[in-house]
Amino acid sequence: IFFTWPPDWPKIAERMSCPLPDQRVIHIIQHVRHVNPNFVDGYALHLLQTKAFSRICVSPEVSDAITPYVTDHALTKTIPNVIATGLFRPPIRWFKPSRPLRVLYANWKNTFGNRIRDRWQSIHATNTVIFESIDQLLSQQALAARMRAADIFIGTPNETEGFYLAPLEAMASKVAVICPDVVGNRSFCLRDMTCLMPAYDDLDGHVCALLQFVDDPSLRLTIARNGYRKAHARQWWDERSDFLGFLHCLPPP
Repeated sequence: IFFTWPPDWPKIAERMSCPLPDQRVIHIIQHVRHVNPNFVDGYALHLLQTKAFSRICVSPEVSDAITPYVTDHALTKTIPNVIATGLFRPPIRWFKPSRPLRVLYANWKNTFGNRIRDRWQSIHATNTVIFESIDQLLSQQALAARMRAADIFIGTPNETEGFYLAPLEAMASKVAVICPDVVGNRSFCLRDMTCLMPAYDDLDGHVCALLQFVDDPSLRLTIARNGYRKAHARQWWDERSDFLGFLHCLPPP
């Protein structure tokens, strides 16, 4: 039995009152907030401390966050998320675009990207970039098409995340990325290597980072290339191998 949302556990436990042979419970931990005593009234933390579930963490940062709280004999495996890199494969770009740069951002978590756009347009030439926002959740195919068409992606995550796929998807599209540190993206958002990383909610910092990319095509290309290599360093078969290894190590029911 796989589950992710902690408050679902009582319903699962009730259904398990008559367990099936070889039945096991696997809790997929997707966010560092599970250790926050204020998250779902502390119930997620309670499960970490009292239940010997086998657990999969979606990033090293999630694993680091929960490890001090889980029981010693519980199986915990980090299996970082991967993306369909082939779907995000970028077009071949042999020359600097003669058009304005396309800057993509998403509004599905917050509207900070709109503030960046408004600040930029109030102090910089509006013909240098075209801002494009994603205002609703898209299919993976539609999202990939938007990413492939962009030159710069600005990540607008929550203050903390368990992974945050969007910048990795942009990197797979060989797009230059701007994204703050939100804990769960630290293994692939590498400061000044795979992305520029202004402080969270720092409006002027984000505008300055964007200006760096606009003014320095060489920097933009270097960051995009580094991100592309990082995004392609882990593939679905690596995730599959990790998962099969996890299943092999599951304790008996």
